[in-house]
Amino acid sequence: MRRWKPALSPHYKTKRHERVVAESCALESFKLKLGADPEPGADSFVSLLTDSFRAYDSAPTPAAQKEGLLLVRDVLLRSPELNIRIEESTFRVLVRALCRIGKVGSAIELMRLMPLHECEPDAKMYSLVLRTICKELGSAEAVDFLEEMRSVGFVPSVPEGNAVIGALVRDGKVNDAYFVLNQMIFDGRRPDVGSYNMVLSGFSSKGNFKEVDELFDEMLLTGTVPDKFTYNTYIDGLCKRGDFERAGRMVECMGRVGCNPNIETYNILIAGYVRVSEIRKAREVMNEVREKGIRWNSHTFRVLIDGLCLEGRVMEAYHLFVEMLREGCDLGPSSFDRLICGLCEKGLFSEAIQVLMEMVGRSYAPDAS
Repeated sequence: MRRWKPALSPHYKTKRHERVVAESCALESFKLKLGADPEPGADSFVSLLTDSFRAYDSAPTPAAQKEGLLLVRDVLLRSPELNIRIEESTFRVLVRALCRIGKVGSAIELMRLMPLHECEPDAKMYSLVLRTICKELGSAEAVDFLEEMRSVGFVPSVPEGNAVIGALVRDGKVNDAYFVLNQMIFDGRRPDVGSYNMVLSGFSSKGNFKEVDELFDEMLLTGTVPDKFTYNTYIDGLCKRGDFERAGRMVECMGRVGCNPNIETYNILIAGYVRVSEIRKAREVMNEVREKGIRWNSHTFRVLIDGLCLEGRVMEAYHLFVEMLREGCDLGPSSFDRLICGLCEKGLFSEAIQVLMEMVGRSYAPDAS
């Protein structure tokens, strides 16, 4: 059996810029050879594969390089017909390159071809392809590939499991993500705080607060230490249920365990109070934040200004807007529109014009409706 691996001579590499045009033009010639009748013999095949690999290596633009790489794949897929063995290192290089340009389907094709050349994909190759599937294809394909990894004896690592969990949560398949989390534990892996955070966030966004409670407790029982994102997700779930007493206790707990609340923690409380029209409570939280030396951010102002406008307290909202400008924060186009409309409804046209001028100065387009 003939063996082949790419070999680019130093002379070729140093003179590469002189051959770019010639190699690019040769791509069309290579395509014609692939479809020729009779097809290339073994010697012609080796020459063709070497030339196509060079065309990929010297392509002058990313688009041309992508075209050359796909040509290498097409040539390589013909190798079993000619009884030519390809080196494992060649597969490794090409699979990595195909994943880099997002052609994960082609990368999988080459992986399927490897056993015919007496070599097998290794754990690194499976990991790379799995992460690319999560990014380029979707959760269903990722789960299938994860099971394939297990079937050939590879136990997915925590980062690999997290990639699949992330894809499932993005697709709204939170129960499936939770299953993958438990499968990681069954496989002898220890999910990290990021694993739990993704599933917690997914359950919370769907309003599955019972599952949020159970998973948070499960996380603590496994000895996984929550971080700020974990606490913020849990507190957000409590606020959405209207359980502000427990939410407040959880904020206090954060400080006691050395995971001090940040502005996002308090923004969650403020938004929760605004949702139930408890503007006074929201203002109290804002004052507490300032007393702790934590600066309000754009989201803090935006949430409370929106709440004040919805309550019809537009002059308070306007004064808060002026304070926001002094702090160097931004309101966002929809909140600008809401404040302008509220001021106009109250006949406060001078203030509305000032807000409008600030909005236009920030290159936001007012809502014509």
